[in-house]
Amino acid sequence: MLGRGTTVSDAAHRWVQEFNRFPQDMISKLMSIDIDGWREVTPPSRGDSVYLFDVPTEDKDGNEYEGSDQEGEIAEVLENGNFVIELNDETEVVVEDGCFEVQRYDSLPMWGTMWQFGDSADDYWLEELNGIQLMSDCGFRIYESDEWGYFFGIDGCGYDFYEAHWIPLYKKRGLQWHDPATELTKETVSGMLKEFIKDEKLVEKLLKLRKGETINVGGYYGGFLKKEQAQKLDKIGWFGVEFKHDTVHEMSSKQDNDHYIISKEV
Repeated sequence: MLGRGTTVSDAAHRWVQEFNRFPQDMISKLMSIDIDGWREVTPPSRGDSVYLFDVPTEDKDGNEYEGSDQEGEIAEVLENGNFVIELNDETEVVVEDGCFEVQRYDSLPMWGTMWQFGDSADDYWLEELNGIQLMSDCGFRIYESDEWGYFFGIDGCGYDFYEAHWIPLYKKRGLQWHDPATELTKETVSGMLKEFIKDEKLVEKLLKLRKGETINVGGYYGGFLKKEQAQKLDKIGWFGVEFKHDTVHEMSSKQDNDHYIISKEV
């Protein structure tokens, strides 16, 4: 984990920064020099636009298909390796791999930058652990060079690549660089707090805190939190809990002011 409070988006940004970046013009030039040494290896994936080589004779449910549509979109990849295609007329048919071609924007992705992993562990995942299919599922096109290895790019522009591609890829890769607490919803945390804190006003104060804000609980500041409660609060991951022992002046004497400083970290 990169640190407490690190979100999935933060972690994905950090991961992508480690990749090697290449202008697509350079990749195109390398391909033109060694045409036989390069190939696209992107497998079909859900959402791809396709052209069927033959007009289907029956639909997904075995009913006779009387239409003539040969274009559509992959709606589902079945466990047996076949594909459910939703034709443009909304009829669904089942076909085998090799019975259609994926319709691409061009021979190279639309976006003008391509990437290569910067870590051998990522390369191993790509080559040996079904990474090529998983990357395709996340919207990437993948290319293999006999000399330079694998490169990948994005067939799109004008939207948030992190939301659409990089964060899904981070999750498919199985990385755990983020703080799991950042994925807890406010409703979930509220339920967790109410299990061991019966003071509803304190629970409400905690839930209203913004990241970086703090409150003091106990002693001169009011409220009460047992040591066991403070430990449970800290384990949730949303809050930093620090015990503070100091004194305050009351009239002509000093009084202990033991309290907790609670900070919102997520």
